[in-house]
Amino acid sequence: MGIAAALCLLIIVVRVQQYVFQFRAERLENDMKSLKYGSTTLAQAQPIFRRWNATYDDGPCESAKCSGEITIGDFAYAHAEFFSRHQRLFRAYGVLGGRPAFLRAGASILDGVVRSKSYSLDVEVFRGFSERGRRVHPARLQPGRRNEDNGEPAGTIRR
Repeated sequence: MGIAAALCLLIIVVRVQQYVFQFRAERLENDMKSLKYGSTTLAQAQPIFRRWNATYDDGPCESAKCSGEITIGDFAYAHAEFFSRHQRLFRAYGVLGGRPAFLRAGASILDGVVRSKSYSLDVEVFRGFSERGRRVHPARLQPGRRNEDNGEPAGTIRR
């Protein structure tokens, strides 16, 4: 009974942290969507940069030129050094439902307004598992094949 309870607790913890990461990713995505090309000023963008602890490529952020990048990761990326030394635990994390993920978002401001922005979400899928966690044969994930769910190239996930 103790082992089953511990396993259930681990599954719950992994799933909760995945939902927390998803919630944060969606909030960041909405914040990035609120930045409008050519009209959002540095003063309007800075609260978003501060909220997400952005790093700046160009030194101090000034209205003439500023490039901010925001990176967040899930539990596995936050503890990447530990998992790199304990590959079996990393694999167990995947078996329990964990999908290592991180995202990067950024915006560049030139002459006082947003001129470019980016948003990239990377989710790792363990060998032998599809994006929904079903066990699949690795041959079904070969490049050039189509995703059964949405007809996109294999590995493409759309909301």
